[in-house]
Amino acid sequence: MKTALLFTANTPQLAASSLMTQTLRDPRLGAYDQDIWVLSTQLSSKARSYLEAEGICAHVSPMTWADEKMKWRQLFPGKPDAEALAAFHAYRNKRMSKLIYLEWHALHGQDYHAVAICDNDLYFQSDVSGLFEQAANGCINYAAEANPIYPGTSLWKKDLRYRQLVGDWEFNGGLHEVNIGFITAQPNLMKGLFEEIQTRFTKLPPSLIRDHNWHDQDLARVIRAAQPELFREFPEDSILHLCGGGMALVEERQPGHFVNRLTGNAPCVVHFGGGTWKEFRSVAPSFQAAPQDVFDNACRTSSQALRLAISKVDYNSGSGLLRAHGWFVAPAETPPTLVVSITNAGVIGIPVLGPARPDVAAIHPGSGSWDFVARLPKVSEGETLEVTLISNSSLQRAQKPVFQ
Repeated sequence: MKTALLFTANTPQLAASSLMTQTLRDPRLGAYDQDIWVLSTQLSSKARSYLEAEGICAHVSPMTWADEKMKWRQLFPGKPDAEALAAFHAYRNKRMSKLIYLEWHALHGQDYHAVAICDNDLYFQSDVSGLFEQAANGCINYAAEANPIYPGTSLWKKDLRYRQLVGDWEFNGGLHEVNIGFITAQPNLMKGLFEEIQTRFTKLPPSLIRDHNWHDQDLARVIRAAQPELFREFPEDSILHLCGGGMALVEERQPGHFVNRLTGNAPCVVHFGGGTWKEFRSVAPSFQAAPQDVFDNACRTSSQALRLAISKVDYNSGSGLLRAHGWFVAPAETPPTLVVSITNAGVIGIPVLGPARPDVAAIHPGSGSWDFVARLPKVSEGETLEVTLISNSSLQRAQKPVFQ
């Protein structure tokens, strides 16, 4: 049986997902040796290189249909269009990106017998093959959250607002939430689920999103209420969602080994939803890892620490002309900023950036040169020229006396 696991992430989330893919593939843990895909709206060149090095495929989509069909202006009233659209894209990336599966399915769905759709904050503890095999039942397979949806709970209130705003007073969201942080199904059946979610998204009253935080999982709950036969729960201890009550059940018996304290069994999958990873020192650093560090490690690239040098400073006291030039090294994704200052005068200008010097480029990829010219009426003995390099919120400074 050929299977694929698909998770959602943009460039910033890929670092945190590295723990998930590591435990998924570990033969002692998830033991998964088939295809892994990331569904994304944006991936940088470094992120793509990382995925290639890790053998993970990617499908990237701008989800333009959402801009056209969703009432995003009504979601952020009072904001200029540009700000409202940016805010909607942030919501879309977090709460709607699983819908990219529909585009992926059109290209690749026919290649697989079963698929899993999941978040990027999972931790695998045992062989996942049985979770894929369950897709043969012709259902959407999921694990419910532990907390009941009792009157007064947040989900009960969300369902109440749905009944009020949609007018469907027969709607019953069920006793336990359907968590779509990890679900399996046959590819065409999964397609049908997300087609229905997409259709319902475009018809959802904007106030449910704006004021009551409705998203794709809530719509899955609506679909389960309408078609309960379409959904089937995994066996007990298959998945423990730490959001929605799972934190009361989980116990870390030893670092990196989690059990359900009620059953005493280790779940196949632990879902650290809602930032619950913060409570566990064994895994928290992985969820806080810097993307660049993870990318560099996977791609075996050398350190991209900033470097800066002032090669020469020359000041002509007669003409008042100051000249300086040098070189720098900075990551290539974001153009760096250089600022020149002098001891008594403060900032005196911005240098012109140029191509890398061959001797520097041979040692430091991502290097460039800079050249600066300014007319200063008076520069005193003992004054120092300082150049500051700014890249990705990091700084590097270099100094050189004006007179030597």
